[in-house]
Amino acid sequence: MEREELKTVAAQVEAGRLAGEEARRKSLPDDGEEMFVPSKAMGARAQEYEVQKMKLELRRLEMEAESRRIEVEARRTDREAGAEIHKMELEAQLEKQRLEAEVRMAELKAGAHGELREPANENGEGLILRAPQSVDNSLAGRTKKFGDALRHVLPHMPSEHAELPQFFDTVKILFKIYQVPADVQGKLLIPILKPLLDV
Repeated sequence: MEREELKTVAAQVEAGRLAGEEARRKSLPDDGEEMFVPSKAMGARAQEYEVQKMKLELRRLEMEAESRRIEVEARRTDREAGAEIHKMELEAQLEKQRLEAEVRMAELKAGAHGELREPANENGEGLILRAPQSVDNSLAGRTKKFGDALRHVLPHMPSEHAELPQFFDTVKILFKIYQVPADVQGKLLIPILKPLLDV
């Protein structure tokens, strides 16, 4: 660059600087508050921006924590439901064992009344009740025999209509366990159903 060119560029810069100073001295139409902010105000705005940013981050973290809490609560509820189902299964199994024990007790009591016991198969598993020869094989005799055996085993008639299917299922199972003949089953149910018929 030549000397003349340098002088020209220096003059232009000086003119620009003077024009800039003159422009700064002039007031803006809106007093320049929006366009010119002192460094202190810029620092305050930056701090406000950082505070807002931190608040948003905190809110996001709170929402994530709430989401995790809901997920943990759902898992806990599922575990509790599974435990409740397991508890109900155990109670049903316990009830079944109790009924089987009652059946065995009734069989033992029936055996004490003169009935003979024989193994159900050659391995000696299971027992079959065999009546002594003096027992009457008529319908009345069989009804008395099975009625005595089932007197304390058959459930009472439920008062709620919703419980009737369960009642009949239980009676059906007991008839099967005790091998009650079909012609005797109805005779054994009449005394149990009589309160329902009287209504």
